[in-house]
Amino acid sequence: MAARGDVTAQALKGTPLHKAAENGHAEVVAALLAARGDVNAQDANKNTPMHNAAYNGHKGAVAALLAARGDANARDKHQWTPLHLAASEGHTEAVAALLA
Repeated sequence: MAARGDVTAQALKGTPLHKAAENGHAEVVAALLAARGDVNAQDANKNTPMHNAAYNGHKGAVAALLAARGDANARDKHQWTPLHLAASEGHTEAVAALLA
């Protein structure tokens, strides 16, 4: 973050936080949140970073987003929550994190 990039910059598939969560980079998620990344930012499909982390089963990223007050009940354009996505993909650890 030393270069002072825009951590909230939006693209079609979301913010840098969306991508870090999608790929399970919990340390990057934490760094972006510390730099004031929007934990509940929505992409063009209304997915939040939590949706991306849950869909891909990244419990560490899910936990970091929850700790930053990410909305576990946010709904995407299909009205699915992160819990729906984690369960549909069989990601039991992400499901457990969302239910904790």
